[in-house]
Amino acid sequence: MKQVTLSVTNHCNLDCKYCYVKAGDWEEENISPEKVRKIVGKEICSGDEASFLFFGGEPLLNTDAIYETRDILRKIPDVTAYLLTISNGTFPECEYKQLIDSGIMVSISCDGPPEINAQNRSSISQSERVIDNIRFLVREGAIFKVRMTVTKDNIKNLSETVRYFSDLGVKYLHFESISPYKLGKFEYPFSATEFSDAVKRAIDVAGETGMSLINSAFMNLLSPSDKFCQASHSNQRVYSNSYVSPCLRIQQESKDFKPLCDIDRTFVSVDDKQQCSECDIKYFCGGGCPYINYAINYGLLDIPDAWGCDYRRKIIPFIIEHANSCATANKLSPVLGIYSYKKDLWENPSIGTMRSPNYVMSNEDQKWLESRGVNYDLIQEIFGELPPSSLLRCSVGCF
Repeated sequence: MKQVTLSVTNHCNLDCKYCYVKAGDWEEENISPEKVRKIVGKEICSGDEASFLFFGGEPLLNTDAIYETRDILRKIPDVTAYLLTISNGTFPECEYKQLIDSGIMVSISCDGPPEINAQNRSSISQSERVIDNIRFLVREGAIFKVRMTVTKDNIKNLSETVRYFSDLGVKYLHFESISPYKLGKFEYPFSATEFSDAVKRAIDVAGETGMSLINSAFMNLLSPSDKFCQASHSNQRVYSNSYVSPCLRIQQESKDFKPLCDIDRTFVSVDDKQQCSECDIKYFCGGGCPYINYAINYGLLDIPDAWGCDYRRKIIPFIIEHANSCATANKLSPVLGIYSYKKDLWENPSIGTMRSPNYVMSNEDQKWLESRGVNYDLIQEIFGELPPSSLLRCSVGCF
């Protein structure tokens, strides 16, 4: 599956404290419909399967580029495409109605109830509008997820936030720790133990409420991988108005991060990384995010982020035990959220009908999972068919 990310604008109507776009010295610019036509014409041919992620900035400040992409794809014969846009959720309800009526899926960035979301992202009134739009998407039966950034301000409320979103009717909550956006000089605002303990409590609450959770630590639980980044699995390109890179965090030319654009050097197997090759959970994490590793370690590509390693070592045994115990009780664990989310996408592509066969695990991978304690046969029996490998390895849903 071809993966294309369009950074349609680096404008934004908010001023989030942890935004990496805000941290850079970026010229304000939009991708034009003409540029969109050139990109789609270059990347997509008849018969292709593809995903398009609209990123920014705030993508809804340049919906012309979003709808131009959709219109062009509809004119190409036999194309199957998944279209997803990120949004901060502050726009009028009619904007989100038009998106979902057009088959464009939405990921709403929100860090919790209005009083919590407002601490880092927006005002109380704007945050209340975000919640109103989440309620609207629930009423419409839209396939969407909420994307939450965990900071020092909301980590203690993570499990309560899971319950809050579940009460709103949200089916999928994707959360990640705040992460670096510059080279070096970054300290996580809480320890890996604090984060893993908070995540464990959140998983227990999600199990009670029926919500599905997504987190990079357990995205490969049923599909082990020797690489972390989805960009390494297929032909991903990230386009801004004047730059092309393999990583959505690199949207303009940067001397500091230019080495990350060398795909052969950056997206290497964990088997070829000295500090990862003997690790017993290496195919769950794939070595961690190359961007974060690189930023944390002042430009060193082959050294994993120590905090991330510590967190994953603490949380993955719990994840395995939780998935197994739920399967034994004939139910799905909330930690399988990425698989449930992508199964929803698989059954409802934005454009066309997906033709790739469902994912079938190799005997070698299954033996590796079972050696780590995963009861794959039982979990898979309850879950049913997994989506195609190309969709599992696709970046849609992972940001």
